[in-house]
Amino acid sequence: MCHETGTTLLWLLPVALYNSAMTETATIRVPVAVRDNFAKVAKYTGKSMSSYLAGLSREVLFTAIRDSAREEAIKDAQNPAAAEEYALWEETLADGID
Repeated sequence: MCHETGTTLLWLLPVALYNSAMTETATIRVPVAVRDNFAKVAKYTGKSMSSYLAGLSREVLFTAIRDSAREEAIKDAQNPAAAEEYALWEETLADGID
């Protein structure tokens, strides 16, 4: 979590795992060309379009989570308060008490 903003996308991970196991469906409106492109790629990969889109959506979500965590880590690395807290944790780990 970013010390500066207090935000992270890691809370989405359980949502992503829950949604990937759901069997409900929905209809969305996309241009025919977009639908056809997804159908071609799904066929090429040997998957149904539903299966392909489910995998693609998980990949996009996990990428967003990873990118968010990376951005927050960069912000923390530039934050003196976060560096002090990290140093304190390192001292605690080195105190020899398990």
